[in-house]
Order: sequence, then structure tokens, then C-alpha cells
Amino acid sequence: MSKILEAPLSLKADVWTHFGFKAKEGNQGIDKTNAICKHCQASIRYTGNTTNLRSHLQRHHADKLASPQPKKTRDPTQTTLDNTASKLPSNSVRAQKITESVVHYICKGLCPYSVVENTGFRFMINTLDPRYVIPTRSYMTDKAVPRIYDKVKDDVKSALSSAPQVALTCDGWTSRATEAFVTITCHYVDEEWELMSHVLQTRAMHETHTGSNIAELLKAALEEWDLVSKDPAIVTDNAANMSVAAELAGMLHFRCFAHTLNLASQRALKLPAVARLLGRVRQISTFFKRSITASHVLRQKQKLLELPEHELITDVVTRWNSAHDMLERFLEQQPAVSASLLSNELRKTEKEVCTLCESDITSAEEIVDAMKPMKIATLVMSKESSPTLSVVAPLHAQLIQDFQESRADSEIVKEIKAAICQDLSKRYMDQQKETMYVCSALNPRFKALPFLPDDEREEIYLRITAEARRIQELFQEEAKVIPGEEDNHVEDKDDIPASPPPKKKKDLCCLADLLGSTYSAGPAVRHRTTQAQAEEEMSSSPVLAERDAKEWLGFYNELNITVDANINKSESELKKCYECKVVYGTTVSFAADWLRQRFLRQDIRSKREFQCVIVDEVDSLMLDKGLEVVYLSTEIPLMECLNGILAEIWLIINQLKRLETGEILGPVQLFSELLSEIITENKKIDQDSIVQMAVEAGIMPTKYLKQTQENMTNALKQLDNASVVQIVAFLTIFAKKIT
Repeated sequence: MSKILEAPLSLKADVWTHFGFKAKEGNQGIDKTNAICKHCQASIRYTGNTTNLRSHLQRHHADKLASPQPKKTRDPTQTTLDNTASKLPSNSVRAQKITESVVHYICKGLCPYSVVENTGFRFMINTLDPRYVIPTRSYMTDKAVPRIYDKVKDDVKSALSSAPQVALTCDGWTSRATEAFVTITCHYVDEEWELMSHVLQTRAMHETHTGSNIAELLKAALEEWDLVSKDPAIVTDNAANMSVAAELAGMLHFRCFAHTLNLASQRALKLPAVARLLGRVRQISTFFKRSITASHVLRQKQKLLELPEHELITDVVTRWNSAHDMLERFLEQQPAVSASLLSNELRKTEKEVCTLCESDITSAEEIVDAMKPMKIATLVMSKESSPTLSVVAPLHAQLIQDFQESRADSEIVKEIKAAICQDLSKRYMDQQKETMYVCSALNPRFKALPFLPDDEREEIYLRITAEARRIQELFQEEAKVIPGEEDNHVEDKDDIPASPPPKKKKDLCCLADLLGSTYSAGPAVRHRTTQAQAEEEMSSSPVLAERDAKEWLGFYNELNITVDANINKSESELKKCYECKVVYGTTVSFAADWLRQRFLRQDIRSKREFQCVIVDEVDSLMLDKGLEVVYLSTEIPLMECLNGILAEIWLIINQLKRLETGEILGPVQLFSELLSEIITENKKIDQDSIVQMAVEAGIMPTKYLKQTQENMTNALKQLDNASVVQIVAFLTIFAKKIT
């Protein structure tokens, strides 16, 4: 047998370990026309490929044929000679932007730092840009993420510094790894009237959660974020340690109303009858969640009964509304659940799970209906789209009223209402309630405060009036021009459109249904005829301001005084309006113009301030708590004095109890006659003559004489600059208007 020669090294296929070639005759080279099998000496024709050879091995020597070795694949991120020269430098703009994007992905997705070591993540980045070198995990931990944190922190601190006021929320929580943390969030309204929220910090709390320890954490946060000077209020849950912490930190504290609702609801759910029913429903829901067969049968029954293919819900201990959702979903799927439990597939294997009887179903329906107001209130108070403190007081009062027992209630509903009402009644009984009442009064929907007694309502109105007066005086002091700074006024920005607060979306229909008549901007419990309602509409402040500016135009023209009203005007029209010497308006319109000037940098008012009160004869100044007062802005000393006198006169009239009985025409007509005497006799008008005639006529009680004289002294002194003709003309028009 001739010798089989090894295949040349140029033939690298794995089959050549099993084949060779014969030498040509005379040993003059290798005969490559046929390959010789080393195992059976068979001659296989070779034409340049190994297909025939491999087929021979598979048919005759399968045991000799080893499994083919897989080709080695290189790491897609491994550096090669082809792309080494084109790698992005780490300090290049492109590389830095990609690194920032990776950091943003880690932070926003709450991903671990190890994500940069993940093979799939590295493959994705390499596919997007093969030139980019992913930083190491330690680089992300020590440099990249801290750098982004510092940048975001500076941006947040800058935004907080421009906010006039801020509020904080603080919450303690425990992770799944039983580690305790405290999270502090800051809330404020920006220049675009949007409610903004920033999570300032989440700190580990390894020490005990005492009030003093939490207070130290709060103080440190205020110092770190430069919020000490803003004197923020804080909202926490009802835990005693949080109340102590807020007190020790010197912060105005409010208890979370959503947490209050949760506590009251949990108290109702722990009633024996309710807890027993919840336990049965929970057992059924858990059974269908854990059993594959039961879930399959339930879906079949849902299709057969044409019910929504919803899964059953199991409640969570810390969220009471999950129990409400569990009952609601069970009632929705009750026909399918009952049919499933009675099916042969489940009756054979699960005999311990029983269906609910008719009385249980009835009780479940009653519980769902009874607890519905609490769920609506919880959902409304859990939103972050708008501030909710003004809603707390009316909603709290309405819920207490709604959960009063009625004769038609079943025993289980009576127990639920009693438990909730008892728990809610003991909440917000401290100094918090006054601040909440003020917030509600400042909300147009609840300003009538119908849930308060008359004396408390009056006290809140007086408190708001006093605070408004204090703020007005403060603004007037700030508006005084400092010598050398006369030219430091705001640039003219007529090209910038006015940006009033955006209208709220109409997503609070459920709140309106829950509060009923309380959810209204109207006065408290006042029944009016159609005529009276029409008169009130016609005598509202904006209407009066525009009307008076027109009707008194003749008088002002006689004195060469320009006049206008700042009602329903664009920015350019407002700027022209404030060029007049007298500007009529309302507290709302003047306040809105001040906000545009102050925050939106619209130079519409220049240096104009609030000055005097123009009294309209329908509303009689303070008769309706000052809500329909018409204001004017003017720098004319004469107008300031005359309107000061008129305001004082109306204040005197309002002090009389006769106004409360509706006998308004008596004093007004009487004073009109006095004015007619002054005009006819052309007497000199001074402090003594006006006040003394008011006393003699019985319009003003004597006890107010001294106080009124002191208040009017400065204003009346300036009347010396006015001629008698001017004063008489002014009072003549006034006399005609009030008669």
C-alpha cells in the first residue's frame, strides 16, 4: 500500500486531518486529483472544495468526525487596529455630550452604576457611535454623576431664590432593604404661574426618628438650600415626631390632609363587620391571582358573560383606597367570580374558597357607596397640579357633614359614618385652622366661607383686610424713589404680550360634585330675587369703575383732569390708561397690574400707586365686606382729600346698625340734604363743619367724633388749596348720585 502524504499547509479545513494525497509516479510531487481517507484508504475525487470529503466522513466515519469548533468572535467594544486612530477623545464635545446623556439615563431611570458594564448596554452604545469609549463605573460614581448633580443643584437654587415664598413637604419612608430615609421636597409658583416641585434631598436616617433628630435634618436642609430667609411652611403626615420636628425647626406646620383621610378611612375599615367582609373578598382575589387554572376559568367566564376582562385587585395595607378598589372590582366581576367558583374545574380542587352570600354582596355595595366621598377627596388632594391648602377647610367641613348618620342608613353604614366623622372631627383644631380659613377666603370658589359661623367668618375677613393693608403700605414704602436712582426704572416692554395666570383645566368636576354649593364664589346663603341679582351684576366693581370713569368725565374735564378705567385692557392700553391723572379700577385690577409690573416686568404703571377710594352708591363701601369697592389712582391733592372725606362719610354711615336692617336710604338722603344746604349757602367746608353736621343730624354717633376728627385732619388741611367752586361742583355731582 502506497504511503499517504499529509495535505499541504495551505489547506486549512478541519477535514484534512482525516485525508491526505498519494504521490505521483516517480515521487514527483503530490497527486491532488484524489484525496485518500486515512481511515479506510478510500479514494475521493478532489475538485478544490471539501464537500465530497466531508460527506464521506459523515457517512462512513461519523464517530471520527469531531463537532466543528465555533469561530471566535471578538468583543464588539474591543479596540482594533481599524478604529484605534478614530476614537473620540474624552474631552471632546461629542464625547462629553454622550457621557452627559448616559448620566441622564442613569439618573432619570434610577439605574445602578453597573449599567455601564452591562454587555447589552455597551453593545448599544458601540452601535450608536463606535468611536465613543464608555467611562468606567468608578468614573460615573466619583465624577460624572456628582458633576451633573452640582449643576442641577445650582439651577434649582437659582429658581428657588427668585421665588417669593416656598413650601416644603417631608416624608419618612423605609426601603425594601429596611433602610430608613427622609425625603424633602420644595414647592413654589414660578413667574409663569406654574406650580413647580423639586426633590431637594433624600437622606438616610440611621438614628432614631425622634422629633429633635428630624428637626436637625430640616434645619440643615434649609441652610443648604438658602431657604431660611423665606420662612417656609412644611407639610408632613400626622405622626407626632413630625409635629415636634416642625415646632423645633420653627416652621409653620400643616398635616397632610390626604394622610388624614387615610387615617379616618382606615379606622372605618377596621370595624369588625367591614374587616370580616374585606377578608373574604381578599381571600377570593388572592386565590384567582395565585392559581393559573382559576385565572383561565375567570377569563372564560368574563367572555361568556361579556364582562370587562379585568383582573381582581388585592388591597394594600398602607393605602385605604386600594380596599375600596378591591371591593369595587369584585362587585364588577361578581357574576364571573361566582360562575368560576361553581365550575367543575375549581370545585374539585378548591373547596375552601367560598362565595359571598347575598347579604355580603349588599354590604359590599353599601361600603363602596359610603366610602366614595373619601376616595374622591383622596384623589383630589393627591394631585400636584395646583395648591390644595385652600380646599382643605371646606372639604373637611363638607365631609363631616356628609358622614352624619341618617335614618335610612343600614347598621354597617352607620358604623362607618360614625367612625369617620369621629376621627375627622378631632383634626385641625389648633392654630392651623385659622391659616386654612384665610387660604379658603382668598380662593374665589370658597371666599364666602359658608361652613363658618358669622363671627368666625367676620374675624377672618378682618384679618385679611389688615394683612392687605400692611402689604399695601409695605409696597408703597418700597415704591418710594431713592435719591440717585430715579432712572432705574424698568424697561419698556410693550412688545411682550401680557401673560395672565393660565386657566385651570376643568378636571375638578368631582370636587364640585362633592362640595356642592360650597364650591362657589357667591356669597354665603343669600336668597335673591331675579331683580336683585340683576342689580348686583350691574353694580359690580368692574362695571362701576368703567361707568364712573365715564359719568364723572364732565367734572374732570372742568378741572382739566384726564381720567380712565383700567378694566379689560391690553398692555398698551393699560400703559396709556396710567398716563391719565385719575385711574378708576378695582382691587383686583390694580393688584393684577401691580403683579404684571413686578413679576412680568411690564412697565404699565410706572411709579403709580394705590391712592384713594371712590365710593359707589349701590354697595356703600364696606356694606359687603369691601368686596365691591371701587378704587382710583391719582396724585392730585384735591382729589385725595375729597375722596378721603367721602370714604370717611361712608365709613360713618356703615357703622350704623340701621344699615343692617336695610334702611340705607334714610342716612343717605339725610346727608344729601346736608350737602344741598352747604351748596346753597356756599359755606366754607372744613373739618368741623362736615363732622359736626353729621353728628347733629344723627348720622354719626358722638363717640366717633374725636376719632374721625383726628383721622381727617391731614386730609382736610389740603382743602385750602382748592377753591370753593371746585369743592361745591364736586359735592353737587356726589349729591345727585346718592339721591
